[in-house]
Amino acid sequence: MKKQVTALCVVAAAALMFVGCGGSKSKGPDAVALEFANLVEKGEFQKAGELADKDTKQLLAMFAGMASEEDKPSGKATYKVLETKIDGDTAKVKMEKTEDGESESDYIDLVKEDGTWKVHAKK
Repeated sequence: MKKQVTALCVVAAAALMFVGCGGSKSKGPDAVALEFANLVEKGEFQKAGELADKDTKQLLAMFAGMASEEDKPSGKATYKVLETKIDGDTAKVKMEKTEDGESESDYIDLVKEDGTWKVHAKK
């Protein structure tokens, strides 16, 4: 019985730490950038827009409406985060895209809006 109480206390403490640290609601810029890239790769522009600031969301909607089938991503690429730099309410995430055995890297810019990281496409 004593072991069960101890195990329950450990689980409760871990749960409190998780909630106290923001849980899954507070995604870091690297997690947001990775999720955004994967959604765009799948052609899920509306869902990707939920991770973007207002201007970027409008650009995504415009691209989705104008893109022909051959312009849309293949859905075969994989992404990984190489580096994240945070400077106050802005962040820059270096991503690597691998497709058909070839890799290239680029940056995704993010801004913090109301405590949430959002992808920001620079004009």
